[in-house]
Amino acid sequence: MNKNLTNKTAPESSGKIFVICGPSGSGKGTVVKGVRKILPRVERLKTYTTRPRGHKEKSLGRHFVSASQFEKMRKAREFFETNLFDGRWYGTRKHDLDRSHRASVDQITEVDLTGAKAIRKVYPNAVIIFLSSKITDLRRRLQKRGRDNATNLRERLKVAKKELQEAKICDYVVENKENEQKATIARVAKIISQENEK
Repeated sequence: MNKNLTNKTAPESSGKIFVICGPSGSGKGTVVKGVRKILPRVERLKTYTTRPRGHKEKSLGRHFVSASQFEKMRKAREFFETNLFDGRWYGTRKHDLDRSHRASVDQITEVDLTGAKAIRKVYPNAVIIFLSSKITDLRRRLQKRGRDNATNLRERLKVAKKELQEAKICDYVVENKENEQKATIARVAKIISQENEK
């Protein structure tokens, strides 16, 4: 287990936090959804965002809230970590993360690499799995998703290149190859199962 992100400030717990991180377009949401079909006992931890819900997008991994509601929660210090991108806020709620330390509950969440680092600082036993993809595949997926204009797309890919260079700080790096999502999901599910056997 890579110790570079470790800063022990949280107590030991029988419940584990599995963090799926990676650049935009790496398939985090799809992988989390697929893993939970294989391991339904692992609860999905939703994040909060002020961005609009995408066309035909389901809310499986997101709580879509207004900017005013998010700001109210932020001022009340309800968030463990927050991130601002293109004028939209994203955040993970402290109360939700703490569940793993109050009961034997395994949780899985999807965040960017910055969020993963923040989680590791407080929860040193969190297992961080980075989803890697080729830049060409990321661009294709983001364009297909259709949520970003040309400027935002360039910014997301710029951030993606930086995250790909820092992937080695995570516990595992799993390449999510184009048209091989089932294999990726199976590999991540196996990692989670093996971690729970330790």
